Amino acid sequence: MLRRPVESTLDSVSLIGDHMGLGGARPPWLVQSEADLSSLGVDLENFAVLYFRKGDYSSFDVGGFNPVLPPEYFQDAIVGLRKDFPDLHIAVLSDDPEAAKKFLGREPNITFFPFGGLSSFGVMVLGHHGILSASTFL
Repeated sequence: MLRRPVESTLDSVSLIGDHMGLGGARPPWLVQSEADLSSLGVDLENFAVLYFRKGDYSSFDVGGFNPVLPPEYFQDAIVGLRKDFPDLHIAVLSDDPEAAKKFLGREPNITFFPFGGLSSFGVMVLGHHGILSASTFL
């Protein structure tokens, strides 16, 4: 049972650690995610996660309708966030990095992070902002 409110994503990580019996230690997968991001030049204090899911663009079907988001959806979200956070770095997680690069490859200050495993989950946990794909909303 949760005894205190979760005030931030990083606070939720401490709750995960408590649940896993880690006490105050950070889970190894989270430590690895931090190292992976740092090695790619991502500022851990100023980045957003953009989740680009291939299925949303190739086979996602909702009652006969394919809710494909145009590239402008992601670009507008990045521009909107960068109004408030001008130097914001974007870490893109995708199961189809080539398609993500076609959509977003011209954006500045962006890193395409390999998707899969706990390290990807750690990137999502560590991000201070999130830009999500269409299937997230349905």
